Amino acid sequence: GKSGAEIVQELCSNSATFSTKTEFSQDKYKKKKAKKYICWVTVRRPTARAICQAYYNKGPERVFNLRHDSLAIMLNMANVAAGARVLVFD
Repeated sequence: GKSGAEIVQELCSNSATFSTKTEFSQDKYKKKKAKKYICWVTVRRPTARAICQAYYNKGPERVFNLRHDSLAIMLNMANVAAGARVLVFD
């Protein structure tokens, strides 16, 4: 497929009323179409909170209804800090 910017450009060029609109209306039209067709992805470093929150939002029963604040309390009570090497036993 085509990129989002190419789709927006084609929509503008194929629109019958685009050239008759004011400059403000043209910008507004472009922003509206860009919001619909251009995808933005932000890559972030995975943290325990982000992973727990993502699983909780997807399905709370998958993580036994464990919220990120409850996980933080458990890790704090177990004296687990960033960069710590711990042994997990089930």
